[in-house]
Formats: sequence, C-alpha cells, structure tokens
Amino acid sequence: MRCIAHNIDYCIPCNSWPTIKPFSTSFEGYTANPEDPQQWPNSVSVEAVEGTGPTLETGVSDVETDYADVADVRQLVEIDTNYKPGRKSEHPVRLTRAAAVKLAAALLEATDDTFHYTRCGPLRPSEAKELLYALSAVEYQLTEIREHALGDLLVGVGLAGDSDEATEPSATDSIASVPVHPDSLAGAIAAMFPAVAADMKDSPVFGLLNGAVSRVCREQGITARQVFESIDVADREFAQCHSVDAASFLLRRLTEQEGR
Repeated sequence: MRCIAHNIDYCIPCNSWPTIKPFSTSFEGYTANPEDPQQWPNSVSVEAVEGTGPTLETGVSDVETDYADVADVRQLVEIDTNYKPGRKSEHPVRLTRAAAVKLAAALLEATDDTFHYTRCGPLRPSEAKELLYALSAVEYQLTEIREHALGDLLVGVGLAGDSDEATEPSATDSIASVPVHPDSLAGAIAAMFPAVAADMKDSPVFGLLNGAVSRVCREQGITARQVFESIDVADREFAQCHSVDAASFLLRRLTEQEGR
C-alpha cells in the first residue's frame, strides 16, 4: 500500500507496505508454423503459489510464524502447460524449492545437450551470443538465491550476533563478508553506493528493492548495476549522500520509471 501522506512506497512512520504479488511468468512453446491454428503451441507458466502439507511438528509456536512454511502452509513453485497464459490446465505440477532448483539444473543440462559436439554439432556465432545473453540472467538469479538462502542460514544458526557484544559478527556483516558476483544486487550496491551499502541491506524495504531490480533484470535482460545506472545521476548522488533511507528512495525511483 502506498503511503498517501508521504507519497512513498514504504513509509517507516506510517508503517505501510505495498502489496507484493507472487512471481509469475510464462513462455510460449516453439512451432514451425506459428500462423497455422492447427499447430498452435502451448505455453508453460511458472508461478510461486501457496499450498498445504502435513502439519509441521517443531515444538515451537509463535516464532515459527516468521518462516515461509508454517503449520500446514507450504510455499511452492507451480509449473503448468496450458493453451494460453492464464488458462490453467487440469493437472499443474507443484514443486518444493529444492525440487524446483533441481528442475532448473535439468533444464540447463538438457539445453547444453542440444548442441553437444559429439551428438549434434556446435552453435552458430549468433546462436551462441543469444544463449550467452540469456545465461547472464541465470547467473544473476543464481547469485541472488544463493545469497538469500545463505543469509537465512547465518541468522538461523545464530550468527546474527548480539548488539551488546561487539565481538559477535552481525548477520549483515557475515553476509557482506561473503564474496558476491559484481553483477548481483549486492555487488552493484557495494560498487555504486559504498557509503550507504550496509544501511541499504538493513532497510525494511531491501526485499522490495531486490524484487524490483530482479524484475527489471529479467524483463530487460540487464544486470543489477545497469538497472541502477538507468536512474538519473543526480538521484543516485542524492541516495548516496543525502537520503535518509537510500533503499526506499531508489525503490521509489525505479517504480516511477516502470510506470512511465
């Protein structure tokens, strides 16, 4: 929900969050004759959905509600083949996170096999360039999901630290010490906004900023750094030197650009 009083997406004083829609995308299948209605290709859709499963018996009550999966609720990845995007089939497939990642690895392996040099021959230069361009989005998202899962692991095993003990590393410091890809969100922030990088990671809208940047990267086939470079230079300077909440300010600028 946009804060009307202060005209920003997330307002710390008013504590209002915008509505975040679950991830959803689709791809139309290949056909040799796209104009022939008899050979109309199906689409494959990928969505983040909520399902149910056996109740988790962890012995922990209130704290468990902070996690993605709690009680009998499960966050899943749904894959469906349908006539057109939005027109569901009767039997979509729902995968757990680990199974979804294994499927992604299998898709990459199958793609590699489509130009295996001992089986069917190499790619043309133009085809290789197109594939490498698409792989940049895979590398970016793989880095993001690894950093996200690693952050949850560090916090979950007690490396978040205690504010009263200076010797204990914080979760943010621990995550920041892990090498990151320069084209990832963390790498782009460290390179372009070094003075406020730590504050941005601690911002309550950091997750929203991550989602907005990831969406632009997927849709436009560019890196996180290129997304930030698309923001006006004066605005980037303001975020670095004068903004109270740089992450919120940059999120607002990206949202405004998407609306143009």
